Amino acid sequence: MVQKIVDPNFHIKTFNVKCDTKLSPIAKTILQSFKYKLYYYVIDDLFYLLKSNPEERDYLLQILNSSAIFLHNNLYVNFFDIYIYDITINEISKCNRFVNDTSESFKVSNSLTIKLAYQVKPVPKKLESIW
Repeated sequence: MVQKIVDPNFHIKTFNVKCDTKLSPIAKTILQSFKYKLYYYVIDDLFYLLKSNPEERDYLLQILNSSAIFLHNNLYVNFFDIYIYDITINEISKCNRFVNDTSESFKVSNSLTIKLAYQVKPVPKKLESIW
C-alpha cells in the first residue's frame, strides 16, 4: 500500500480541524494507527474500536466523513480511492502560572491535521449513441 501513495496518480489534500472536545488516549492511539490505510477500512475500524464510546466515535466519524465528502464533491474522487496518508494530533496547552487552581488555569485543546491521499482517475468518455 505504501508504494501506491508515491504513485504520481495520487494527490494529497490537508485538512486542519480544531477539536472542541478532548480526545481520549485510546482515540489518539487509534487515530495514529490509521496511517496509509484505506478510508473505508478506517471507518470500519472506528465503528469497531470505539463502540464503547459512541459520542467520541461519532465525533471522529463526522470529521473524517466531512473531509472525504469534500474530496468527493469538489474533486470527484471515489471513496474507494481515498487513503489516510497521515493524521497528526496537536495538543495546545494553555496554562496560567500565576493562578494556583489547576482546573481553571490549565486547559488543553486539540487540533487534528488530516492528510488524505486520493487517486485521480481520468473521466471516462461518454459513448456516442448509435441511434
